[in-house]
Amino acid sequence: MATVRKVTTPDDARRLAEHLLSSARKLPSVVVTAGSGAAEGLISAEAVADDVGELAEVWWMPTGDATWAFTAVMPDLTQVFGDAARVYSLDESWQTNPYASKLYMCGTQARARQIEEDLVTDAMASAARAGLLTARTAESRIVSGTVRGFPAPGRAMVRGDFGFATIRSELVPGGVSIERLLEIGMVVSGRLDTRDKLLDISPSVREADVALADFAIGDVILARVRTVGRRIVAVEIHPEKVVEIRVGQVTGESSDDLHDLMSVGEVVVARVEHTSPWQLSMLDIAEETVAVACGLIEGGPGWLEPAQAVEQGDELADQADARANAVPPDPPPAVPVMREPEPQVPVAPGPNAHRTTVLNEAYQRERRMVDSLRGEIDQISRTMEALDAEVVRSRRTIEQLKTRQREILKKARRHGADTPTHQAEQFADPEQQLRHEVYLAWVAKIPAGEKAAQPLPVDWQVGPDFYASRAQMPADVQEKVPVVVVEILLGIAERSAGRELHRLRVGMGGEDAVTKRADGAVCWRVAVQRNTPSAARLHFWRCAGSSIELSRVVRHDDMQP
Repeated sequence: MATVRKVTTPDDARRLAEHLLSSARKLPSVVVTAGSGAAEGLISAEAVADDVGELAEVWWMPTGDATWAFTAVMPDLTQVFGDAARVYSLDESWQTNPYASKLYMCGTQARARQIEEDLVTDAMASAARAGLLTARTAESRIVSGTVRGFPAPGRAMVRGDFGFATIRSELVPGGVSIERLLEIGMVVSGRLDTRDKLLDISPSVREADVALADFAIGDVILARVRTVGRRIVAVEIHPEKVVEIRVGQVTGESSDDLHDLMSVGEVVVARVEHTSPWQLSMLDIAEETVAVACGLIEGGPGWLEPAQAVEQGDELADQADARANAVPPDPPPAVPVMREPEPQVPVAPGPNAHRTTVLNEAYQRERRMVDSLRGEIDQISRTMEALDAEVVRSRRTIEQLKTRQREILKKARRHGADTPTHQAEQFADPEQQLRHEVYLAWVAKIPAGEKAAQPLPVDWQVGPDFYASRAQMPADVQEKVPVVVVEILLGIAERSAGRELHRLRVGMGGEDAVTKRADGAVCWRVAVQRNTPSAARLHFWRCAGSSIELSRVVRHDDMQP
């Protein structure tokens, strides 16, 4: 556990500032200050010190003469005073860019607990960037243990023959929460710091090429938006792998502005179109499709989790309107600074008695003014916290509205009059109509640069029951069929886990014989829908010479070929 070093005099404060500015400093530094007149302050330096251990130093300073002296030495905008705190990293970037050292201002006890956690996170991340964990190899060893739980956000508890150890998410590259790296019961390996009982699992984090190797063309995956441009969005499918998606593969319309439809940090669903190089599409993905993210550690959960479903109806819009028209709340009342009254020193009679009395009165007025200003500062700090919380809520609402708008736009175009599968039939012959729809699905699905390498086969046939079985299905199932047929003909369905392609058997057992016709053709079954009641399936025959004959579109429980 680190010791809190207290700074109470101007000389100590100046020495602290010189220490922070020195290149000889060995550890990240956390500086916590208490409000004027407060004995302890809202932010607990001791709580921070308990968590950072020996990987950072923690300083505490009361607001007053010491903070004035500290401010005089520190670069502009890098000071700290009042109920506030900063983490000063070992690199010198914060000396010229003060925003590299975030200032945490505190106005409430509840806010203080969150700030303490943020300070620990910043300090530990700074220690990791400085290589302080790997530098302590003399006091560490490689161990394995089992994840027993998550005692606090960003922490995992591991048990092994060494006892208990802690894994912290800020010590793992990629900025991914520990809950998206590990699961209870997992066995993990890493380097154990025997002094602080910290387990470093960063060597176990898989590189992008390894983690993404399990995905194939046709798989539906999760991605996180990194940047949004008007025509291109860049998404992360792994913290180290970024893929650009053009607007046409997001909404189906090249004139859309993605700024209105996507938000940085949003988790989206995309289908793998190519893996070398990576190409993704967000078109024609059924709402019920289950998307997954790669695991960053072998056997661990996906590093992203699906975004919560966007609220239906106009509830989100109503919330946004309510916030826009709401009258801002009155700022919380200021807490008066309680100070012991200054003792009145009797003025001795003499030639300077009047001047001394005047100076005493002026001093008292200045003290009252300073107290009043400090009270205003505290009030402004609490108001800023309330506004910050409102900004976070408003941003979340905007992000949800963008997502909802994008999905509504895509759905409208998919079901609109310009959708080929919803146009009036353009051929009297049903087979010609089906081949026309399959061709349009191939045109939309295969990028222009790959059409020569993935031509649409023409030697496929349609069985006598296919048209009637498809016509009995809902419109949303009917319009998916041409896309599934394209994936069957091009072999994409075989590589897509989401299509669940398998041979149809004569019984329900895994050892039962496969379904065959007299001519030797084998019946196969592929998913049109997933994770929905009575999800639709497509049955087809794989005939001699690998040609395809479409058989029927059926419900999940229909096992007839």
